[in-house]
Amino acid sequence: MKIRIIYGCAMALLLCLAGCSTKAHPPLRKGAPLDLSVKLPTNAAYWVEAIERHVGRYGYQGEEFRLEGVTRFVYQMRSVHRTRAGETRLAITPRFYTIEGWFVTPQGYRTRPPEMEALFETLEAVVRKHPFTITLAPNGSVIDTEGLVALEDALSGVIGRHDLRFEHLPPAEREAWRRVFMSHIDERPIRRHLYQSFGFLPDGLVRLGD
Repeated sequence: MKIRIIYGCAMALLLCLAGCSTKAHPPLRKGAPLDLSVKLPTNAAYWVEAIERHVGRYGYQGEEFRLEGVTRFVYQMRSVHRTRAGETRLAITPRFYTIEGWFVTPQGYRTRPPEMEALFETLEAVVRKHPFTITLAPNGSVIDTEGLVALEDALSGVIGRHDLRFEHLPPAEREAWRRVFMSHIDERPIRRHLYQSFGFLPDGLVRLGD
């Protein structure tokens, strides 16, 4: 099964940059060094919304089926500590986690079995109950997590509490839904979001005009 992911993230991050034009930091000239590092005020809170769209195609007995999905993750991010080395510790509190998915037949019929509704709701409830922390390097990259493994273990535990056989479904649809559900466990979408969304700043000083 081939899956194409369209990923979008809207983030409210306050970056206090040493080179901003203020009374303390006058405008820089071309070629002057500029410090682009994460400097979040302690106890400052931000809201982040991440939306991941999945488009997959699944072949079975000469026919092509399509899988469509949308995952929305909204969380609060609070800066709780900053070290002398410039590392920033952030507390992540999940607020909303919603999953939508559809199986599309070659004739264009879109469906989702009732079992998937219950599974998605269980996954969403598990995420909301597990806050965790991340630590960012000065360039914004994630260098440590605490509590994220516990969240992932809790999500994996959902598998043991549900029957994924979907015996009443046609074989092609049955296998597709198994893969859809397992992707939320094996591919670790929350961890992937964190590691892909941060780390967007350069290491060390840069100069205007670079």
